[in-house]
Amino acid sequence: MIGDPIPDPRIQVLEQLNADIDKFFAAGGQATEVAGYQRTPLPARSAKVDPETILKRRRRRPSTAERAVLRKLAEDL
Repeated sequence: MIGDPIPDPRIQVLEQLNADIDKFFAAGGQATEVAGYQRTPLPARSAKVDPETILKRRRRRPSTAERAVLRKLAEDL
């Protein structure tokens, strides 16, 4: 139990698959070659920038000087 290697379930599946393949070819089956996958390239990106999209982007972080001014304003309140 403890320390015994755990049997790999993939080995059983692989053995069954190989047996099925052998059975297929023994029954006179033939392998046929099919066309491979042809990847279509993505369309080119547009150079147009939508003004509404720009507004939805993240604001830039305040600089160190701006943070100091904001901190001073907050302390004065």
